[in-house]
Amino acid sequence: MIRVSWKPIQDSYYVHGILLGYTVTYRAIRNPNKELEEKEKKVTVGPKTTHVELQHLSSFTIYSIKVRAFTRKGNGTTSAVVFAGKVIFSLFRSYYHERIMYNATLK
Repeated sequence: MIRVSWKPIQDSYYVHGILLGYTVTYRAIRNPNKELEEKEKKVTVGPKTTHVELQHLSSFTIYSIKVRAFTRKGNGTTSAVVFAGKVIFSLFRSYYHERIMYNATLK
């Protein structure tokens, strides 16, 4: 899960109409274990929401994430692209010469 949050538009001058909500667009762009040909996915939320949690993401994967507001007239300017990744850490036991060694590893 990656949590994406943003600040609401403070000045109505920049909205150009009635704010109807925000669209978060994301796409997997890099994974060392597989080729990526994933299409962009979108999550749309209402005007009072200032965060989303992106679910069902792949481990070891870097995602590009953008946010934009929209009104009845259309979409606003897209935010700068943010890159975020999902990595899971786990502990495992490694037996070597009858000693237990704990190593942090990516799973």
